[in-house]
Amino acid sequence: MENKLITIICPIFNEEDSIPIFYNRLIDTINEIENKYNFELIFTNNNSNDKSLDIIKEICNNDERVNLLTLSRNFGYQKSMLAGINHANGDAIICIDVDCEDPPEMIKKFIKYWSDGYDIVYGERDKRKEPKIIELFRKLFYRLINAISDSETIIDMAEFSLFSKRVKEIIITNKSTFPFIRNEISYAGFKRK
Repeated sequence: MENKLITIICPIFNEEDSIPIFYNRLIDTINEIENKYNFELIFTNNNSNDKSLDIIKEICNNDERVNLLTLSRNFGYQKSMLAGINHANGDAIICIDVDCEDPPEMIKKFIKYWSDGYDIVYGERDKRKEPKIIELFRKLFYRLINAISDSETIIDMAEFSLFSKRVKEIIITNKSTFPFIRNEISYAGFKRK
């Protein structure tokens, strides 16, 4: 039986300093479980104007699992992720930022929960290294969105998440002109952890 494919979407914008660190941590993590799963990585370059594109191209030349999707201009973080989701072939899709704020090592835990039957596995942000006022406004924003939204918003959810192919299909089918990926994931429903 062939291993299931997991797509890891990594949006980038001017991350030349972070990419090598992130990539090495990510590869160390997936190498520990590549006997059970196949992986494809999609870096979505949101038209970086530093050396990010060159660094990713070099990685692509050395790792056949890595793909690069470069946008023609900076469409923004959410649309960059949506572009990656549209091109993902995996049975499960993982979104993770390249800035190493979210630990790639947690991916193994996300995959375990997915293999246990959860369609959505996500990280929650407990604390950030940011001024208290920004933290307060962030918390207020998500609670306001939840109060006025047509569907439930998962409070304090990070975009760092794993979701199944059937969740991906719902996100793609929505065809939202202003995608907010964590709300799109929440809208899909299904069993989550």
